[in-house]
Amino acid sequence: MKQSKTPAVKAAGIAALCIASELVLAQGQPIYRDGEPATLNGAEERRAAADAERATVTADFKSAYANAGRPKIALFWHRQLDDSISSTRAASAQVTSQGALPEHNYDVNIKVESKTGGTKAYSLAPPPRAAEFESGFQSALRAAGVQFVDRNTIVRLSALGATRGGEHTKDLDAQAIEMQALSGYAEYFAEVNFIADASVEDGLQVRVTVINTRTGVIVADVVPTELYEHDRDRSAEKNSGTWRATPNGFEKAQRRKNGADEGRNVAHALMAQMISQLASR
Repeated sequence: MKQSKTPAVKAAGIAALCIASELVLAQGQPIYRDGEPATLNGAEERRAAADAERATVTADFKSAYANAGRPKIALFWHRQLDDSISSTRAASAQVTSQGALPEHNYDVNIKVESKTGGTKAYSLAPPPRAAEFESGFQSALRAAGVQFVDRNTIVRLSALGATRGGEHTKDLDAQAIEMQALSGYAEYFAEVNFIADASVEDGLQVRVTVINTRTGVIVADVVPTELYEHDRDRSAEKNSGTWRATPNGFEKAQRRKNGADEGRNVAHALMAQMISQLASR
């Protein structure tokens, strides 16, 4: 006589099967039927094609950049070169004092001068994301041979040169020194800023503008409205998070956007735009 499995045995078998399936899925391994070959899914095919496209862009840019003499690029992180002119503002006042003693009676003229102008750095992005973006952006371009110069360093070097030439520090014009630094130490400068954009998930978009320091010609202006397909897929994987218990049941915990991936993506979009400009130098 055939014995039927007890409810307890059935439950144990189902639990074991569920645990095995979860282990396979957690390891990222697809489940196939026996005898069927594994095939690339759509996301993997898009990823491979986009990686090949990115490698081609990098190679073309690296060649054009080297042929152009590897021009230096000054980085303006979270700031823009505005059109205001430095000026000096002065305010004066007269203070009169009267007292019982002669030394308490006096008039004092007070004059205060202040300088206006210069660029200010301000980022809309949280510091961790901004730092990750900067790292990814610079690493991708350095891998293509780009020479970067730091804005703050070259401004201070130019100011040092001016004081050694006899000018007093208080008389230095901040914007004149900045332009002297750019034209003396770099062929281009790149303004990298986060801007508000309600159409994207986290409300922030990136804009990179590259300008010729000698002529003022804009050679590239990048606002990447879309990620490459494989970046979308990778973002989906990284943002898949883990499951957590909530009052409404199990929900998937979302992770924040990866700033380094975003930086590399923007860098490759910038390289694609600059290839023709560098080739014409």
